[in-house]
Amino acid sequence: MDATLKGKTVCLKDNIALAQVPCLLGTESFTDWTPQMDATIATRVLEAGAQITGKAVCENLSRGAVSVTAATGPVHNPFVRGYSAGGSSSGTAALVASGAVDLGIGCDQGGSVRIPAAKCGLYGFKPTFGLVPYTGIASNDASVDFVGPMTRTCLECATLLEVLAGADGLDDRQGAGCPFPGQVPATRKN
Repeated sequence: MDATLKGKTVCLKDNIALAQVPCLLGTESFTDWTPQMDATIATRVLEAGAQITGKAVCENLSRGAVSVTAATGPVHNPFVRGYSAGGSSSGTAALVASGAVDLGIGCDQGGSVRIPAAKCGLYGFKPTFGLVPYTGIASNDASVDFVGPMTRTCLECATLLEVLAGADGLDDRQGAGCPFPGQVPATRKN
């Protein structure tokens, strides 16, 4: 087992499949979807030694740049209650910024990692198309779906991206030139 993330706690945006954990997508439209398998990135995080402590609220069907549309209610900015945490990965940003978890993973179609990261004082990264597999994640539009890290430091962001990145052989967004996990350049010296 890789120990890159040993001892780190991680939350996943609630459109990322985690086996036996309900996936609500921030909506009341349906309430009974419980994935039977982990998304590729969830497996990679666990194999790197991290503990996934739970799922983070996201905006209704992962749409919206503010943090008020989730069926469970608004997600407040962890620094000023009543202010936006951004969206649609609002819960992920709020949990990481508050220190409830060490690292978070969000999904970005039009700013959904970058906006909440900026509003909550975090590093959020939208990877190059296809670099991180979207396998096992509820999609909005395959041409604009991205999944990326949200962290409190730049080094943590780069390290988590290193764990997430690389072809999985399942996601057809990953074309020629996408490295395999063992070929992803290291972000730190061992």
